[in-house]
Amino acid sequence: MYKFTLALALALTFAAGTAFAADASVTGYYRAEGKDTKLSFVRSGKGESYTDQPAIAIAFTEKDASDAKDVSADAIAFSHKYGSAITMNVSKNSDGSYEVADSAFHHTGSEKAGGNASGILQLKDVTVANGVMSGEVYTKPDTDMFGAKVEIDLKFKAPMPK
Repeated sequence: MYKFTLALALALTFAAGTAFAADASVTGYYRAEGKDTKLSFVRSGKGESYTDQPAIAIAFTEKDASDAKDVSADAIAFSHKYGSAITMNVSKNSDGSYEVADSAFHHTGSEKAGGNASGILQLKDVTVANGVMSGEVYTKPDTDMFGAKVEIDLKFKAPMPK
């Protein structure tokens, strides 16, 4: 009976982990100076709040960053360990809509398109349902970041941090 209970517990743990991973997806593009990079992974964590609202940190990465200790710019974008990456802190504004408080960038195809920036990323169609945040993060046309033309349009869904 003990072996059966242990096997069942392991199977349920694996199934829950697989379902959790299935709730994370990112599609779209991240382009700097005309060079595309594929961001294939997204994860969330507790963010750094600059207001009285709680913040959510979101990281988009080229390589799997599930082993990162947190979702901060230092752990993800500036470590260069996960290839091209975008990190951002989001929180609700006074209207109840989510907005980007700050962001950090690393693009493997551009020496210019990297660093901390605010006002670069926009959010739209953000929803939270069943413990999953989804939406779209994008840049306005002709966005310039440190002398590099940057184009971002990513649709995402990521489990909310616990």
